[in-house]
Amino acid sequence: MSTFYFMKYDEVVGKADDLKELTNEIRRLKTENPGSVLYHNREGHIRMWLISEGYNDKASKLRDDMTLDEIIDVLEENHQKDEERGGPHGRGQGMGMKGQGMGQHHGPGNQRRKKSTTQRPRTMQR
Repeated sequence: MSTFYFMKYDEVVGKADDLKELTNEIRRLKTENPGSVLYHNREGHIRMWLISEGYNDKASKLRDDMTLDEIIDVLEENHQKDEERGGPHGRGQGMGMKGQGMGQHHGPGNQRRKKSTTQRPRTMQR
C-alpha cells in the first residue's frame, strides 16, 4: 500500500494508508483544511491514488468540480462490500504502482518524453 499525503504548500496536513483512512481524513479536513482536499481532487491526485490501490470504479466516478460531500459519498459507496472481501480485489491489496508515494507531483514536467521515431538525415562525408 502506498500512503496518500494531503499537502498545504510544504506541510503535510493529512495522510492515509487505505480507503477508510482517506475517507476519514477528507471528513476531518472538510473543516480544518478543505482547500487541500479540493486541490488534490482537482489535480487528479486522489484519482491516481485510488487507481494505484485498485479502486478504479471509485476513481472513474470522481470529477474535478465535486464538493467535499460528493467526494466522500463516492469513497463510501460500496465501502462495506470492499471491506468484507478484504479490499477492492478480494485479496486485501490494490494493484499497480506500488512503492510510488502520492507525495510526488505527477505533472507534465515529471512525465517521460516519448522518443522520436524519425531520424535526422545523415550527412555524407567526402
